[in-house]
Amino acid sequence: SLLQVLEDGRLTDGQGRTVDFKNTVLIFTSNLGTSDISKAVGPGFTQGGGENNYERMKQKVNDELKKHFRPEFLNRIDDIIVFHQ
Repeated sequence: SLLQVLEDGRLTDGQGRTVDFKNTVLIFTSNLGTSDISKAVGPGFTQGGGENNYERMKQKVNDELKKHFRPEFLNRIDDIIVFHQ
């Protein structure tokens, strides 16, 4: 399962074969939180505020992620990057 890959760095298939994921970078994408971001500041976070604005938007996205994904999954993710657009 995906949680096995994230936790142990390996995946074992139904036939007992193991695939090593220890030196793998996994990238996930999501649109969760984008509607809140668009309503709050518009495209590109262009209304000023700099770092504070980015942190607010990142918090909104993190709140949405917590509503949709279980802690077992989210706690295995090292970093979440919110793109400006």
